Amino acid sequence: MLFLLAGLSAIGWIGGVMYTPAIPQLVRDLSTDPSSAQFTLTVFLAVFAVSQLIYGPLSDRYGRRWVLIGSLLIYALGSIAVAVSPTIEWMTLARVPQAFGAVGGAILARAIARDLWDFPYVRRPMALIAAGGTLAPLLSLVAGGFVANALGWQGIFWVSAAIAFIFLGLAIVFLPETHRVRDRAAYGGMRMMTNYGRLLRSPLFMSYALSQALLAGGIFGFMTGGPFVVIETLGVSSGLYGILTALLPGGFMVGTLISSQISHRVSIHPMVVAGCSLAALAACTSFAIVLLGHLSVVALYPLMMIYTVGIGINTPNAMAGALEVDPKIAGTGAALLGALSFSSMALSSLLVGSVEHGSGLGLTGILAALSVPGLGFGVLTVVLSRRVRD
Repeated sequence: MLFLLAGLSAIGWIGGVMYTPAIPQLVRDLSTDPSSAQFTLTVFLAVFAVSQLIYGPLSDRYGRRWVLIGSLLIYALGSIAVAVSPTIEWMTLARVPQAFGAVGGAILARAIARDLWDFPYVRRPMALIAAGGTLAPLLSLVAGGFVANALGWQGIFWVSAAIAFIFLGLAIVFLPETHRVRDRAAYGGMRMMTNYGRLLRSPLFMSYALSQALLAGGIFGFMTGGPFVVIETLGVSSGLYGILTALLPGGFMVGTLISSQISHRVSIHPMVVAGCSLAALAACTSFAIVLLGHLSVVALYPLMMIYTVGIGINTPNAMAGALEVDPKIAGTGAALLGALSFSSMALSSLLVGSVEHGSGLGLTGILAALSVPGLGFGVLTVVLSRRVRD
């Protein structure tokens, strides 16, 4: 069950970003321009972000199982529609249902885990689920070039559809309904807005959520600005850049492994603060190195590894803590967590793309600007949780 949930949290990214290395090939085949091809990614990301707010309340009302099954079917059919696209306009439209279906697994895997495991034991499964969702976009980008060379850009989406159908079958056979005490009024109208408003007004929920979201935004900012800094400024080949970047998920895995192994001995709040502290230390050190004029691959990548270790420690603990704030609407909480994280990722990518011109100052500055407030929110969870207990 746990590996099924980890896979569900990851598969949406295969159809979402794996094709990006094949965009030049797509431009030629569909007789379009690069900006129109890039816009298909923008559409996917926008729909992915907004749809998260729908799935949580929907599953709180109707249950996780059938909502998840429906999302996987939509994702599979959307991937097929993209694969057979005769024009870029067709592909852009087909990305809407594909993205809407893709987000279901990412959101509902966390809500199902909260249904199955009580707090604080949910932190260990949440670590594996978080690993699946965080590693997936990085690994998809690395694998995309190989799949495109073997099968073409269309083949990436046929693979995406096939994987979706496999997980659809696994969910039908092995996944029971986990949300048995349902809030029939949780979806639609004022009740849905009330639930979201309740979480947004909760200082404890928002502290957990923002400590995780700001760190996640930093890594997506690195993915945006990294090629300009590492390839163009530091002179690293694109092949070596891909290899170095592919190592970063290893840091996240180390962090999640540490979190899962000591979760029964260390409470949630020291883990949240420790993860934020590692990330902030790495980000501020990298910024200082750039200011001093000592930017290098040898300095940058070890620090980014430390940053991803921090994310790996923080993420499962922050997620578990946030969903425990109001477990009766865990689906809504999971949806809001995802929306906040995704918004942070999008904002970070936009900022880095705007201010980074190859020097590394914009990239490392944004990393520091996100991770330091992230640490502040992590410390705030300690203070607020004590008030709740008192």
